[in-house]
Amino acid sequence: MNTIKRNHISVLSIAVSAILAPSVYAATASPSIEKIAVSGVRQAFRGDVPLSEQPQSIEFISAEKLNDAGVTTLADMFDLTPSISEQNDFGGLWESFAIRGLVGDESIPSGFLINGFSSGRSFSGTRDTSNIDYVEVMKGPGSALYGRSEPGGTINIITKKPQFEEQGSLKVSAGSWQSYRGEGDYTNAISDQLAFRINGAIEESESFRDYHEDKKTVITPSILWLISDTTKLNYELEYVDQSVTFDRGIVAVGGKIDALPIETFLGEPSDK
Repeated sequence: MNTIKRNHISVLSIAVSAILAPSVYAATASPSIEKIAVSGVRQAFRGDVPLSEQPQSIEFISAEKLNDAGVTTLADMFDLTPSISEQNDFGGLWESFAIRGLVGDESIPSGFLINGFSSGRSFSGTRDTSNIDYVEVMKGPGSALYGRSEPGGTINIITKKPQFEEQGSLKVSAGSWQSYRGEGDYTNAISDQLAFRINGAIEESESFRDYHEDKKTVITPSILWLISDTTKLNYELEYVDQSVTFDRGIVAVGGKIDALPIETFLGEPSDK
């Protein structure tokens, strides 16, 4: 009888301890925690911000670099900067590129900017470099801030502006396949408030491909008016007369890429 009584008391004491233990733990393990609210604002911004403070990858390609590399078209410039690859140019009729592997609509020319304004959406041939002062290449999603641009980035072309000090240059070059090019640039002041600039290029070239012949004439006059210390007006006109051979290349026959000679032109002689 004593044994039964002792067992009963032991079980009861264990049960009481099990009931009281969570209450004691809850009373000692519930410190007061101060609530902290974190809030922030994210905003896309474009404006006159120093490059060192912009969270974007921006590269500058100067006219001197283009000249040293012998680059005469915007399409050739793509080889001078990483992360840009040339895409379908519709037989040499326009520029088409991808930045960081992101391709836009390949059925139309790629979009780029000229002095911050949208351009490059017409079927007007490749862009000549004779009037380019430098090129800004911005890589990343920041291109969404600049209107109709490619998703991987934006190319902004800054043209040459009139100067109030007389400057001029003349360049003649020749290359393979009867390629000839002449390029000129001159600027000077008209008065203390007016300055002008005129530059251009004439180019003729053939190719390793039969019946391939390109001709191009570019003339770009511009005038600068200093209206006040804080206001200026720049007017620029570009004249382009370009003839480009429509050439989509050759095909692989029977799975062999060398079945046709590389000089074979699969179009009509009148396509040039």
